[in-house]
Amino acid sequence: MYVNGIDITNLRGLKNIVKIDSLLFLENLPKLPNLLDLSNLHTKLGRLVIIYCKNLKSFKGLENITINGDGFTLVQLDIDTIDISIHIENSRSISISGCSKLVDMNALIIDTVRRISLTDNQELQNLDVFNNVKNAELIYITNCDKLTRIPDFKQLNDLVIFTVESCDNLVDFSSLSQRDIKLTAINLRNNKQLKSLSGLNFRIRQTLGTKIAITNNPLLNDISYLKTEENMDFDSLIIQGNPNLSICNNDWLCKYISIAKPSKLRIADNSGDCLNLDAVKEKCKATSIEDQFLNVGKRAILCFPNPATDQIFFYSEWGGAHFKIYNTQGQLVSSGISNKRSIQVNSLKSDIYFIVAVKNGQSHYQKLVKE
Repeated sequence: MYVNGIDITNLRGLKNIVKIDSLLFLENLPKLPNLLDLSNLHTKLGRLVIIYCKNLKSFKGLENITINGDGFTLVQLDIDTIDISIHIENSRSISISGCSKLVDMNALIIDTVRRISLTDNQELQNLDVFNNVKNAELIYITNCDKLTRIPDFKQLNDLVIFTVESCDNLVDFSSLSQRDIKLTAINLRNNKQLKSLSGLNFRIRQTLGTKIAITNNPLLNDISYLKTEENMDFDSLIIQGNPNLSICNNDWLCKYISIAKPSKLRIADNSGDCLNLDAVKEKCKATSIEDQFLNVGKRAILCFPNPATDQIFFYSEWGGAHFKIYNTQGQLVSSGISNKRSIQVNSLKSDIYFIVAVKNGQSHYQKLVKE
């Protein structure tokens, strides 16, 4: 059933209808104040669509419908809440967009849905209605300015796409259940307050269409919670425009950039060791060498200054120790015995080095930056 008309003010002509086989589509009814004339409906719909009904303030009249089929769609309504229980048993999609006053939708009863799309609902604050949803594969949450937390999604183990974009009050993902969720593609863009991926225990899996895009999140400083399967290959990987993100040397990322085709990889306009692709490669290389030194001895502060330009001095407790200096390729570049005199390093090129000192049979190491 399709109803459209800018001058329609009521649905009295439908008052005696008790069953609709598949579709109820209400579109462009700006003068319609309510749905009470549909109160006799006791039916299972394949799809419910309500679009451009700006004067509609309540869903009362639809208490006795169940949705099982194509979906539930609301577009550009001035409602602030979904005020009745609508049972969505098994649906291909839930799409709510342009409902700028909508605060919550907790009256919905949702069992199974494949696609969740919530866009341009600036006042939307509570998504707990999705905590126990089953079988969702695609989740899009965009332009929800007041949203501070993501649903728990307790029943989800596999996702295809997870997108969170322009949700300006979202700080992290700590509301998610602490368990691995397999995922094919993730897009995190333009989230002004997002600082960490804490709680986002997603494991990116190898399949057609594997993508990561983490872009333009000005406060983001931690992506360590993101994990991948072994020996991943991506259709694309983008980490760009996150000015507070200074660490990118996750094990999986270091492994990937060593084999990735340039056309599939873009790391740029971040900061520190994640500034660009060259900076990440250098940090990954240094980290790989440092991991080898963990087997040699304990990390310690052996000498100063650090960074160094021309010379270094060993602290007194390391006087008389045998030392060796290695570059990031693991090559020995200098060695000797520490004493009160300075150790000249001016011949070393600007790079990262590792100093290993042995005293009384104990080995320790320190990372040294030569400027």
